[in-house]
Amino acid sequence: MKFTTDNATVTQMLTEAGLRPSAQRVAIMRFMVENRIHPTVDDIFRALTSEWPTMSRTTVYNTLKVLSENKLIDIIDIENGNARYDYCPNGPHAHFQCLECHNIFDIMEVSLPQVPESASAFRITSGSVHYRGYCPQCADCQN
Repeated sequence: MKFTTDNATVTQMLTEAGLRPSAQRVAIMRFMVENRIHPTVDDIFRALTSEWPTMSRTTVYNTLKVLSENKLIDIIDIENGNARYDYCPNGPHAHFQCLECHNIFDIMEVSLPQVPESASAFRITSGSVHYRGYCPQCADCQN
């Protein structure tokens, strides 16, 4: 599903998070809002280079890091060594990755586990719930 937004809305999101809304930040954040496909840095870079030929992978990576640090997006470590990025305004949720097509899906209905009291001495900075299997479309091909 494709979502739409405008530069003014994205600029406001960045400003409210305390970030300077540079043109490249706006472009990357707008891509995240409009394309909730859990992209990699390379996915975003390839999608934006026709509009932004001077944008580098490093700029994309650094911008995603800043957006994550400011809680505008999440970094998903569902694939070993290949970070995916998630914009989801509806709050914490689980993810499902299909073993066949490798697409990642949001699972909003799953309650994320509470941190047990025995972990209260730890300074937990992130957590996630991931499932793997076959999406409905690929599961049909498995039979």
